[in-house]
Amino acid sequence: MTGNVVMMSIIYILAIALLIILIILGIKAIFAVDTLNDNLKEVNKKIHSFDGLFDFIDGLSYSLSVVNKKFISKMDYILGLIPKFRKGDK
Repeated sequence: MTGNVVMMSIIYILAIALLIILIILGIKAIFAVDTLNDNLKEVNKKIHSFDGLFDFIDGLSYSLSVVNKKFISKMDYILGLIPKFRKGDK
């Protein structure tokens, strides 16, 4: 056997070992991504469970803003009448 044949055999063995390691790492990466996908689905379900609460809070804040606008407009009207009464007293 010459040195070239021995070197080529070592290179082939290392290439085969590298290929096997890469296949194993690829399979582990697929399982990790699958587990991550399951976890993300659970988180997504939990987030969507809060949608009703957020819709309620949004509706409540809208209702409060409408009431606040009506109150402010009434107060503005009442405060606008005060100078008219003062002018009438003189």
